[in-house]
This record gives sequence, C-alpha cells and structure tokens, in this order.
Amino acid sequence: MEQVIKLSERAFGAGADDIMDGYELAIEAWSKERAKAPNSGLLAFAYLWRRFGPPWHGSDPHKDLCGYILTTAEPDVFLTIHPKGAGLAYGVGYLAYEAVRKEHGRPRMEWEEQVWQHWMAQHPEIAFDSYESWKASERRRVSDLFYTDRENESWIAIACKSIGEPPDRDDFKPWRERTGVSLRVNQVLFDALKELERPVYVRDVAINIFGRCDDNRDAAAEPSKYAGYGISQKALDELIAEPDEVETSGEERE
Repeated sequence: MEQVIKLSERAFGAGADDIMDGYELAIEAWSKERAKAPNSGLLAFAYLWRRFGPPWHGSDPHKDLCGYILTTAEPDVFLTIHPKGAGLAYGVGYLAYEAVRKEHGRPRMEWEEQVWQHWMAQHPEIAFDSYESWKASERRRVSDLFYTDRENESWIAIACKSIGEPPDRDDFKPWRERTGVSLRVNQVLFDALKELERPVYVRDVAINIFGRCDDNRDAAAEPSKYAGYGISQKALDELIAEPDEVETSGEERE
C-alpha cells in the first residue's frame, strides 16, 4: 500500500455515492467505537504521516487537516483518507478511474437506450435521422415529449413488458450482497481499511491508524523515507502557486 503521487487518468470519487459509503464501510471495518472516537482523526494523521510521508495532495482549508490518496489491491481504485478534528469515519472515501464508473452504470444506460428506442418506434412522425440538424427549440420539444412519457408510470410499465424490467439497484443492498463493480470496489476498500491497522514504528513505539498498538515487528510496515524531514517554506509557497495536478470528477469532501 502506497500513497499516490499523481493519478495517471481522470478520476471520480466521493465520501459516499451509489457505489460505496465510506462512513458505513469504516464502521464495519473498524467498529463504531473506534471509527467515531473524537480524536481518531487526529491520531490517524500521525500514523499516515509516519507510514506514507507528507500528504502529496493536501486538502481544503476549512474542515480537513490533509488528504491522502492510497493504493488498493485494484489498480483503478484508491482509498482516500481526510483526517480532521473529528471521528475518522467521517474522512473515509474513494477515487476510481472513469472506466469504473462507466462499467458500473453500463447496465442502466443500456436499458435507458432501449427505452429511448422503444419510444422512437412509437413516433414514426418524428424524423430522428435529422436530430443532429434540429434547432434547439425542436430538440427541446422532442425531449419534453419523451420525458412526459418516460416519467409516466403507466407508459413505462407497458414499455417494460416489451423491453424488460430495469436492472436492480445495487446501492439499496448491503455491499456484500452486491455484484460486479460495486462489490469489487467495496471489497478492496474494506481490505485497505483493515490494512491501516498494520503497525508502523516510531522508534520503539508501535502505532497504527488508531494510535498506540501492540508490538508486532514481524507485521510492521516500513515508515516513509520522508517521515521526519521538514519542508521548506519556499517549496510550499511554490507548490501553492502551482495549479492542481490531480484531476478528479466531483470528489466529495466531508
């Protein structure tokens, strides 16, 4: 497990969305007592700095101390931790490359395309082959006609008899009962959270993400080679002046 220096592709993510819920996952992995302890976010900061070094991506100046993007067992999924002066559970989230979101949404998008095709077949009077050349007003008119039917429960019920029912919504199920992308993402994030219970040593004192822990040098992670070094004010000033190099698509922060 490593801290990400720079994402190689555009990514999206959140503290919670239809794929995962960082708060609930943290409670399950660590227990409510530990994950919501008032100082757990502050203790996590010490561990993350010691094990992974300074946070390369920072955070916002309002709520979080910093922000870490950490690798998981899947190369396209990342665990995000934003320690703050509150329970650690409130700072857990994720990022993933856009292909993950597309794969997750594909069944629903394919079904919606079938709905559209079904509706077009019922309106032979509309020349859909010229859609791209329509004026904006004509596009709005056709769109209004379509969504009037699409949002009509009676019409969509009849349409489903022809095209089939929509795919199940995985986000209404416990993550272990899901399939496909959501199950894969939740599993690797859960495993990554458990990995943060692995100790790292500060001299002869073992700590994990919740602070002091039992000695276990055989299982201990190596501390970051950057831990303990200062950062010059000049270097930070230059970094602040640079544009953000990490592109995300709506990463939600607590």
